[in-house]
Order: sequence, then C-alpha cells, then structure tokens
Amino acid sequence: MRVLLRLAVLIAFFSWVCSAGAQITSNGDITGTVKDPSGAALPGATVTITNADTGLVARRVTSDQSGNYSAPLLSVGRYNIDVESSGFKKVTLKNVELNAHDHLTEDVALSVGQATQTVTVEANAVQVELQTPAASGLITGRQIEELTLNTRNYEQLVALQPGVTYGGTSDQIYVGATSPFGTANTVNFSINGSRNSANNWTIDGADNVDRGANLTLLNYPSVDAISEFKTIRNQYNAEFGRNASGIINVVTKSGTNRFHGDAYEFFRNDLLNANTVPNKQVTPNVARPPLRYNNFGYTVGGPIPGVPFFKDKAGDINTFFFFSEEFRRVVNYTNFQASVPSTPERTGVFLKNVCVGHSVSNGTATCTQTLPAGMPLSSVVPVDPIAQQYLKDIVNKLAPPNSPPSDLVNGLLRQARGVFDNRQDLVRVDHTFGPHLSAFYRFISDTFPTTEPGGLFLGSPLFEVASTATNSPGRTHLGHVTASLSPTFLVDGGYAYSFGGIISKPTGSINTSGSPDVKAPNFFNLSLPRIPGVSFQTLSSFTGNGPYNDFNRNHNAFANLTKIIGSHTIKAGVTYNHYEKTENALGNSLNIAGTYAFAGGPAAQGAKAAAQCPAGNTDPACPSTLEQSFADFLTGFVPRYTQTGLSDLTPDMMQNQYEIYGQDEWRLASNLTLTLGARYSIFPPPIDANNTLTTFDPSLYVASHAPTLD
Repeated sequence: MRVLLRLAVLIAFFSWVCSAGAQITSNGDITGTVKDPSGAALPGATVTITNADTGLVARRVTSDQSGNYSAPLLSVGRYNIDVESSGFKKVTLKNVELNAHDHLTEDVALSVGQATQTVTVEANAVQVELQTPAASGLITGRQIEELTLNTRNYEQLVALQPGVTYGGTSDQIYVGATSPFGTANTVNFSINGSRNSANNWTIDGADNVDRGANLTLLNYPSVDAISEFKTIRNQYNAEFGRNASGIINVVTKSGTNRFHGDAYEFFRNDLLNANTVPNKQVTPNVARPPLRYNNFGYTVGGPIPGVPFFKDKAGDINTFFFFSEEFRRVVNYTNFQASVPSTPERTGVFLKNVCVGHSVSNGTATCTQTLPAGMPLSSVVPVDPIAQQYLKDIVNKLAPPNSPPSDLVNGLLRQARGVFDNRQDLVRVDHTFGPHLSAFYRFISDTFPTTEPGGLFLGSPLFEVASTATNSPGRTHLGHVTASLSPTFLVDGGYAYSFGGIISKPTGSINTSGSPDVKAPNFFNLSLPRIPGVSFQTLSSFTGNGPYNDFNRNHNAFANLTKIIGSHTIKAGVTYNHYEKTENALGNSLNIAGTYAFAGGPAAQGAKAAAQCPAGNTDPACPSTLEQSFADFLTGFVPRYTQTGLSDLTPDMMQNQYEIYGQDEWRLASNLTLTLGARYSIFPPPIDANNTLTTFDPSLYVASHAPTLD
C-alpha cells in the first residue's frame, strides 16, 4: 500500500510538471570504485550514503561487476559513506562535502576482516573533480559570511573568479533594482568575454533574472541564508541550457537535525564620518551629510518533529526547516550640484544685454528688441503667462546659487535625503518520505520601498523637481522532488514561479499635483500625471520621469531522468519556460509629456562676437548663453519642442521556450570519464498579447504601397 501511494504521488506530481517547464538543478553526484586489498574490483558491495546533517539515509546502492557504484542527484551537504561486503571490514568515509553540480569520485579499498569491524576514514578537505571538464569556482557559506562585503551582497564575490570582469566598481554592488543613490543596479558581469546579458542567474536552480534586459535580478538572498554558490564558467554539460555564458547558482541553507541560527546587525552612522572638502568650500558651509545605515536580521533552522508522513521507521525526524529574515534601513544624504537662475534673473534682471523680441523667417530667428543689462524685463515686455506658472511652482521654490562661480556658473550645492529600505523573508522546508523519495519547497520575498531624490535611474540635480518613490518587489516559489525508482533509475523534477516588479511614480514638482498652477499645453494630450519639462542650454533642466511600471513573470519547470547502465550514467530531460513581461514604453522617457527647450536664441542687438569676449568678460555687450536661454523662457520664445510619442503603450510580451537534452557520462576508467551530450532549444520570437507593437516583415512589403512625398 505504501509503495502504491508513493507511486500515485509521483505520477500526480510529474503530470503537473509536464504542463509547466524546467530549470537548473542544484544537486551533485558521488561515484567510485570498491576494491579488495589486491586492487581488484569488488562487486556486490553495499554502499550506504547518509546525510551527516540530518542523519537520514540518502541512497543505498550496490557495486556492479566492475566494482563501480554511482549515487546521482544528491542534495548539497555533508555525507558519510559506509561500504560493506561479506568477509571484509566495514569502511566509513566521513564528512564528504558535496557541493552543487559536483561529480565526486570516492574510491574505497576494503581490507579482509570481520564485518563487525569498522575502519573510519576522514574525507579529504579538498575534493578534486575527476568526472567533468567544466571550469567552475565555489564560494562556500562560511567564506561568504567571513569575507568583508561592503554591501553584504554575494554578487561582489563573483568578480573573484578567473575570467570574470565587472563593468563597474564590484565592491559597490547593491541589492535591489536601484542603489541608495537612485542609480540602476545591473549584474554587469562578463564571463570569459561573453555578453553580460548572457548569464544564467539562479537560486536553487530557479531563474532569478528579469528577462527584459537580462541584467536585473529578482531576489537577493541574505548572505546568512546562503549555503554556497557556484560559478560555472565554461564547458558545462548538456543538462545546462537557456544561455551560453556563465551559470551563477546560489544554494540556500537547509535545516538539520539540530536547531541552529544567528542574529546580527551591521551599522554605519555619520557620527563616525568626517565632512567632505566640497561641503566646506561653499558659503555657508554645507553640513556633514547625515547617514543612517542599519542592516539587521536573523536566521533559524532545525527539525520539525511530529510529521509522521511516509516515515521509514518509528522515531525518525524527516522534516527540516530553515527561515531567514533580513532588514535594511538606509537613510542617505547625497550632494547635488545644480545650476539655477539667480535671484535677479528670476525677476527679469540680467547682467548682460539679452534679446527679448524676435522675428522668424524661414526657420531663422532675428533679434528685434534688446533688454539692456540691469533693466527689469517687465519695463519692456510682459513675462509670458506660462513662464509665470513655472516661476510660481518651480523656479521661485529653488534656493539661490551658493557655490563659487569657479566651480559652476550659478551653482547650487546642497544635500537631498534618499531612503533605501529592504525586507527579505526566506523559508525552506525539506522532507524525506523515505530512502526513495524526497522533496523541498522554498519561498523568498523581497520588498524595496525607496525614494530617489534625483529620480529613478535619472540622477537629476534638481531633486525638488525630479524625485520619485519606488518599490521593487521580487518573489519566487520553488518546489522540487527527487525519486529513486530503483538503485539505477532516478527521476527528478520541479516547478518555479518567479516575479519581479518596479513600480515608480513622480513625487517632485514635475508631477501635476506638485505644480498645480502649471497649465502648459503639450502637442499630444496625454492623461499622465506629468507637466511638460523645460530644458536650458546651461541651467539645470526641469525634467523627470515616471510613472514607470515594470513587471516580470516566469513559469519554469523541468523533468529529468537518470539511468545507470554499467559504467554509463545516462541523463535526459525537458525544460519549459513561459516568460511574460509588461512595461510601459515611455515610463523612463523625459519627453513623455513634452519638453520645451531653450537653447539660447539670437544674441541681443549690437552684441560682440565671441572672439571679442574672452572668458570671464563682464562686458554687457558680450552674449551670455545662460542668460539668453532664461530670457527666452521668460518671454515665451521656444526654439524647440520635443514629445516622445502619441501614447504610453504597455505591451504584454510573452514567450514560450522549449528545451530537451540527452547526455552520457561514460566512466572509461577510474581516472577517465568521457561526457557526450546534445541539447535542442526552441526559442520562438515573443508575441505581444495586447497587439500594440509592430515589426517589419520583408515578405509582406509591397513597393507600390510605399508612401511618397508631394
């Protein structure tokens, strides 16, 4: 009855899997040869592999006629290997460390004696890969915890691998889609010269990449929750697919038969910092920027008693859990240096002559009226009504310039408060139904509520205008089952659902609610909470971005078969991925609501040529691009207007990917393994479920239908 029930559960699970798809597994293999004292092969020896952390038997196999044994699809962890044969002493190989994707060779030589006698051997601390040509690098959980990580992000350690380069500062890689400064976070790693967007980033084998640009991760597991991670750089087997560059797979911690855990906090504070030199050079001095950095959390793991389902024998504890929760509370003040109109310029008084009247003929503007230096604009021409609206809601709310002209003309140096918070929850449950069936479930969730003073991905120096509020959630569900139908036939499979999002909205005065008086028209009347932007030749622009909504979903499943036939370990599998990506097309566009550009129109009448005006010349007759562009703004003379598109489309991009593979690991000798394999991938083009995107199909082109100019 128990066997029938297990078989029913297995059939139901794989029926569900086949409707979904596949992923990279996080298991390893142990193989070896059992020999007698003369070095001859010893068939029929019983090899029992026990998980040292849980005390449960993971696999029990028998050596074949050549003395070989194989135990594939073992979970990451420490194992004890017991080898027994009639007429020989029992040998126990203790603490064999098995890491993800390892193919360990553990040969055992038995000596003549009573079976009740035991020879205990401690495993080598350094294991050598003898069965795979793959080049890889392992970072253990202990190394992750003990190495100094500036941002406590495991990605920093990827750059330590040979052949890996990072297109940035690797010790400043933050968790989340954005940094505490509002800039974009990307996994900009090139492995052996491959494109940085061609890497596979996985957690326990589950896809962990936003499939838009393939450069943003969905989850960032706490370093205290990571058992290890491995970077496979090249020459990996056919069982690895999807991309052809590197594979970076994180393995999360599991519970053991003993309770364990930790609690921690890492902090930084401006009381420990000195002020910066630029802050001391302005009048009045800018204070030391406040800093609050608190990174704290805890982990706990252990057995769950009282779960009797599918026990091997009474009293076994076969269910284990691990839970991790981590928080980040970061308040960071960043220096922003902008170029803003001076107080006299805001009232229409300039240090040099500016043009305030124009005539335009055949696209060329000519100055028809000049405002002398020092004379108020209102005494000559009125201020444009739309300019008055911007003056009220934006310009007059900016502080006047405060930095030396040698640093920046009309420079304004000050600090802005950014908030970078994070909460992560990770739970993993491992259950062993018996020596032939095991499973685990893992859930991870990240939230990143942040505020970006300079705007999401923008870094505008006018934070009063461009600030945004953003949240970047990410979560993944993963279920995985391994079944040993016989000592030489194993099946494993699983399903993962990954989700990631970036939801950002403007909170500065570029938002309509922040500038209620601005009624500037735009060419394409879009119903968006943004006012048209304003750009200048020298002054900082009144621009911003958002609202931005980016969502990534991935249904990912797999099924693998492993069959051992003599010295051959044959594997075959199928993978399916369903990707869905929705992202509003113009969310990051500065011109979605239009931009009025003031580049400094024609010079005032009687202005001197540039050659007659050396740098620093204060002659009122020398033209000033800065003052002229702001004078054009005040008088409503717009040389250029730009608007990106008719509407902010949100395509619903979908793609189904199918992959199958087969491979044979043929152990020709104890020190020689030949790996053969092939993988077939079907990557059809994505489709837009909303039918909002277009493309060019040459087969449908008709020359006679092409538009012509009159």
